[in-house]
Amino acid sequence: MEIKLTGNEDAREIFRLRTAGDKVFLVSRKTLLRLIERFVGGEVDAKQVEGYADAVEVMDDVENEDGYEELIATILFQLSSPEINGSLTPDEVERILGLLRK
Repeated sequence: MEIKLTGNEDAREIFRLRTAGDKVFLVSRKTLLRLIERFVGGEVDAKQVEGYADAVEVMDDVENEDGYEELIATILFQLSSPEINGSLTPDEVERILGLLRK
């Protein structure tokens, strides 16, 4: 079974879905765009973005959008590791949105 992540889930929901049997989770540019848009709109904070990205990044059963596998993996790593990559500044958000909208 394939489950398309929308960017509307939270980390707890992702972990709950993982334990519900054999599934493949699909992550697309649209997934990450929605997550970042939620951050910009104040629906989620930086810690929630980090948790979401971390939950997805550590999963073995994730497939990234065809043709964008490396981009999605890189952005997930950046979002999940602010202690290494820095926090989500307005400039960083714009850079990520620009990459995802190409």
